[in-house]
Amino acid sequence: MRLLLISLQCLLSVPGLPAQTPATTLPPNLVSCQFALPKASGRIFVSESVQEERILDSVQPAYPSEAKRKGIQGDVMLRVIVGEDGGVEEIHLVRGSPALVEAAIKAVWQWRYEPYLLNGKPVEVETRVTVRFRLPPRSACNGKFAGSYVWMCAQTT
Repeated sequence: MRLLLISLQCLLSVPGLPAQTPATTLPPNLVSCQFALPKASGRIFVSESVQEERILDSVQPAYPSEAKRKGIQGDVMLRVIVGEDGGVEEIHLVRGSPALVEAAIKAVWQWRYEPYLLNGKPVEVETRVTVRFRLPPRSACNGKFAGSYVWMCAQTT
């Protein structure tokens, strides 16, 4: 018996976007809620570490100001379909902080890869992309750190 896999894409919650927006009117950086059947053939899975070496152009995401203000950091993991021409064709959220997801997706939409050849012919690739959001460490005595070091700083100065 053959199993058929179906993937569910979820609409990202974006302020100002009506809840019932038809998929055809969404900006390309958003993923619409729909069921998608994988192609029957012609797509291969390539590990994230191998596909990273095939990146020709990548765009770093803009750190969302609200997430930065709140000290939110972490990884956003995406399942990405790369077309035969090396362009990103689909992005599916695997996991990540809602505060960081939109920025990650906007950046990855702009990535380009070296086309993957199988038996001399370009093929679609499914891969994972992990976008890391890290804030620089704050100095313990600069007055901006909101942790336990503020107390220590105040006691020694």
